[in-house]
Amino acid sequence: VTVVPKRFEDRPAYRLVVTATADGKTVDEQTYFFGYRNAGPLARHDRAGKIVDRREYKKHPYNRTTFSPKGGGASFYGTEDKFFAYYREFLENSCELATSFTYMLDVRDWEALPGVFDTYLLDRIFDLAADYGMVGDFAAPGVPTTDLGRELMAELTQAGLLKDGRLELPPLSDFMASFFARKGGRSFMNAELATLVRTTTGWSGEISGGGTEGFVPFEVAHVLDTTPTGWRDAGLPDVAARTFSGITTDGLITVQLPSDAGAHSARLKLHADAAAAGATLLVETNVLGIRYRETKKRLVRTRPCGPTWVPSAQFPDFFTAFEEGLAWTSV
Repeated sequence: VTVVPKRFEDRPAYRLVVTATADGKTVDEQTYFFGYRNAGPLARHDRAGKIVDRREYKKHPYNRTTFSPKGGGASFYGTEDKFFAYYREFLENSCELATSFTYMLDVRDWEALPGVFDTYLLDRIFDLAADYGMVGDFAAPGVPTTDLGRELMAELTQAGLLKDGRLELPPLSDFMASFFARKGGRSFMNAELATLVRTTTGWSGEISGGGTEGFVPFEVAHVLDTTPTGWRDAGLPDVAARTFSGITTDGLITVQLPSDAGAHSARLKLHADAAAAGATLLVETNVLGIRYRETKKRLVRTRPCGPTWVPSAQFPDFFTAFEEGLAWTSV
């Protein structure tokens, strides 16, 4: 059997699903991939989309939603148009709750052949998200005041992550890991600190995750804790309250929580309040919002038995937080 696909200028890769039936029942099914060699993905292009300014960000707690396609991937829907109808419905609801979201990829939707680069589906996902203001970027990343900060801004601009005062967040963690490495540092993104003990020469501890296997020990001279509530939640006395949000059949719902609330108690409260209102909970965020008691000056806590704590969540923009870290040459 010879199959010749109808060519589309921006679609170099194609998927053919062949189903064998007998007496109206499917007895076998195979999926084949083929495509045309090309020069590689198109250059990064700007996605202006809906402009999200500082006032819009202040309407929401710092949170994200997660989009997980039915059946694991776009192929579940049969056609891309049906998939994007479902995806658009998610964006219409989610943009009322947060300004960024996580897309759960299925490798079947991104399978590549040697020499064939097809980013059509990915481009449509990003473009549609931008139309709903869900690009997850800072409207005003701030203005650097140090030489290293200005160098970072220049590199972000050159890489296409910073343009017209807008900073694109999804690739930022990978970029910063590379930036730190070029400056002689080491970064372990998404790693968890398991232990931390003061020694005569500084600190020793262990991390897990972040591209490591098992528990990896380390020794450093100084530790600066920038987490929202501090190591072992030592900063909880400085937290005024937390919030947790979701979308119900009646619209957006946000519950107010005590400062020590965790993810489990937050979910129970959200579901209980939605049920009490006679609504069905459709979507919930995966991050708790946080509000500090100190709002007029920088929050810094130094404790004899723990590391210095300067939560980065208190700073208004990217470069302010980055250069705050530069100011701590000793802790």
